[in-house]
Amino acid sequence: MLKSTKQIRNTVEERDSKYPAWRRLDNHKINIPLMVMAATTILIPRFIAIVGCFVMQCIASRIIMIGASSDKPAGKWRRKGLDFCMWLNCATIMKICLFRTKL
Repeated sequence: MLKSTKQIRNTVEERDSKYPAWRRLDNHKINIPLMVMAATTILIPRFIAIVGCFVMQCIASRIIMIGASSDKPAGKWRRKGLDFCMWLNCATIMKICLFRTKL
Protein backbone atom coordinates (compact mmCIF):
# COMPACT_ATOMS: atom_id res chain seq x y z
CA MET A 1 0.00 0.00 0.00
CA LEU A 2 2.82 2.39 0.76
CA LYS A 3 4.33 1.68 -2.64
CA SER A 4 1.13 2.65 -4.44
CA THR A 5 0.94 6.01 -2.63
CA LYS A 6 4.60 6.89 -3.05
CA GLN A 7 3.87 9.17 -6.00
CA ILE A 8 1.25 11.04 -3.99
CA ARG A 9 3.33 11.34 -0.82
CA ASN A 10 6.52 12.58 -2.49
CA THR A 11 6.78 16.04 -3.98
CA VAL A 12 8.40 16.59 -7.36
CA GLU A 13 9.87 20.08 -7.33
CA GLU A 14 10.36 20.17 -11.11
CA ARG A 15 6.68 19.49 -11.74
CA ASP A 16 5.55 21.78 -8.94
CA SER A 17 7.61 24.67 -10.29
CA LYS A 18 5.97 24.30 -13.72
CA TYR A 19 2.45 23.87 -12.34
CA PRO A 20 2.25 25.66 -8.98
CA ALA A 21 -1.55 25.51 -8.85
CA TRP A 22 -1.41 21.71 -8.75
CA ARG A 23 1.05 21.51 -5.86
CA ARG A 24 -0.07 19.27 -2.98
CA LEU A 25 0.18 21.12 0.29
CA ASP A 26 -0.91 18.26 2.53
CA ASN A 27 1.80 15.67 1.81
CA HIS A 28 3.05 15.80 5.37
CA LYS A 29 -0.45 14.96 6.69
CA ILE A 30 -0.79 11.64 4.84
CA ASN A 31 -0.74 8.87 7.43
CA ILE A 32 -1.40 5.44 5.87
CA PRO A 33 -1.96 3.45 9.09
CA LEU A 34 -4.47 6.04 10.30
CA MET A 35 -6.28 5.96 6.94
CA VAL A 36 -6.53 2.17 7.03
CA MET A 37 -7.82 2.22 10.60
CA ALA A 38 -10.39 4.90 9.76
CA ALA A 39 -11.57 3.00 6.70
CA THR A 40 -12.12 -0.22 8.65
CA THR A 41 -13.91 1.52 11.50
CA ILE A 42 -16.20 3.51 9.21
CA LEU A 43 -16.84 1.29 6.18
CA ILE A 44 -17.48 -2.05 7.90
CA PRO A 45 -20.28 -0.76 10.19
CA ARG A 46 -21.74 1.15 7.25
CA PHE A 47 -21.78 -2.04 5.16
CA ILE A 48 -23.44 -3.97 7.99
CA ALA A 49 -26.08 -1.23 8.35
CA ILE A 50 -26.86 -1.27 4.62
CA VAL A 51 -27.20 -5.07 4.58
CA GLY A 52 -29.46 -4.75 7.63
CA CYS A 53 -31.64 -2.25 5.73
CA PHE A 54 -32.08 -4.71 2.88
CA VAL A 55 -32.93 -7.54 5.28
CA MET A 56 -35.53 -5.35 7.00
CA GLN A 57 -36.93 -4.41 3.58
CA CYS A 58 -37.36 -8.11 2.74
CA ILE A 59 -39.05 -8.83 6.07
CA ALA A 60 -41.40 -5.83 5.74
CA SER A 61 -42.29 -6.82 2.18
CA ARG A 62 -43.08 -10.38 3.28
CA ILE A 63 -45.28 -9.12 6.11
CA ILE A 64 -47.18 -6.78 3.78
CA MET A 65 -47.71 -9.53 1.21
CA ILE A 66 -49.13 -12.09 3.71
CA GLY A 67 -52.32 -13.54 2.25
CA ALA A 68 -51.79 -12.05 -1.23
CA SER A 69 -51.56 -14.13 -4.36
CA SER A 70 -48.34 -13.88 -6.32
CA ASP A 71 -50.29 -14.35 -9.58
CA LYS A 72 -52.28 -11.13 -9.20
CA PRO A 73 -50.97 -7.58 -8.82
CA ALA A 74 -50.79 -6.20 -5.30
CA GLY A 75 -53.86 -4.36 -4.05
CA LYS A 76 -54.05 -0.64 -3.44
CA TRP A 77 -53.00 -0.59 0.23
CA ARG A 78 -50.38 -3.29 -0.33
CA ARG A 79 -48.87 -1.30 -3.21
CA LYS A 80 -48.79 1.84 -1.05
CA GLY A 81 -47.16 -0.14 1.79
CA LEU A 82 -44.53 -1.60 -0.52
CA ASP A 83 -43.82 1.82 -2.03
CA PHE A 84 -43.47 3.34 1.44
CA CYS A 85 -41.11 0.56 2.56
CA MET A 86 -38.98 1.02 -0.56
CA TRP A 87 -38.89 4.80 -0.07
CA LEU A 88 -37.96 4.40 3.59
CA ASN A 89 -35.23 1.90 2.75
CA CYS A 90 -33.72 4.14 0.06
CA ALA A 91 -33.86 7.18 2.35
CA THR A 92 -32.18 5.26 5.18
CA ILE A 93 -29.40 3.99 2.91
CA MET A 94 -28.82 7.49 1.59
CA LYS A 95 -28.52 8.79 5.15
CA ILE A 96 -26.11 5.97 6.07
CA CYS A 97 -23.98 6.80 3.02
CA LEU A 98 -24.06 10.48 4.05
CA PHE A 99 -25.82 11.79 0.97
CA ARG A 100 -27.33 15.17 1.62
CA THR A 101 -30.95 14.89 0.66
CA LYS A 102 -34.11 16.78 1.45
CA LEU A 103 -36.84 14.31 2.32
